[in-house]
Amino acid sequence: DEWYMGSEFQDPYSYGQFKNLVSPGDIRHQVKGYASYNLPLGRNGRWLQRSKNLDYLVGGWTLSGDVNYHTGLPMAAVGATNGYPSWSQTFANTTGVSLANHFKHLDLANLSDPSNQYFSPAAFSDQTLSTSNPMYGQLGNQLPYSNTWRGFANYNEDLSVVKHFSFGPEGRFKGSIRGEFFDLLNRHQYSGINESYTSPQFGNVTSVSGNRKGQ
Repeated sequence: DEWYMGSEFQDPYSYGQFKNLVSPGDIRHQVKGYASYNLPLGRNGRWLQRSKNLDYLVGGWTLSGDVNYHTGLPMAAVGATNGYPSWSQTFANTTGVSLANHFKHLDLANLSDPSNQYFSPAAFSDQTLSTSNPMYGQLGNQLPYSNTWRGFANYNEDLSVVKHFSFGPEGRFKGSIRGEFFDLLNRHQYSGINESYTSPQFGNVTSVSGNRKGQ
């Protein structure tokens, strides 16, 4: 990582403070899995083997699915509103209030609703800009990324259903019918956590994505 305008680091002369730094792409815990199951029906299965016509309907089906669950990615430090000429950036100070996630639900019609809060604004500012901006000549007390400052976890499940079949003389032609479903359980992925503490939505979740898709 280079230190330049827009860099993630406040101070290129104090790398010792970054000994507990984590990568912005760091995932602490992740579970991935994939399974495939051939249904035991039809000519090559255990049941319903003797009927050629029935085999066209029930034979050759395969169910496959995958899951991907992981904890949230580190969030970038909150920037201060004051800075220094030709300096990369400065971070706002934290006040010692817990940064724990206390999000309840998202009200898109009122993004300032307290129920949208991911973290307490009091952890950074009293909204008067008097506590979180470091004094001129100083830098903020945050790391660019840390283990205790992370976004939402991610959960996803996919499913596919495939039937392989043959036709023509001696089954020389091959075909398949396939159905695929992504985000099978229709999970919502919340995002857009507002980190601008001059904003009335500071600390709030402002967007959501994710929906089941099939083809």
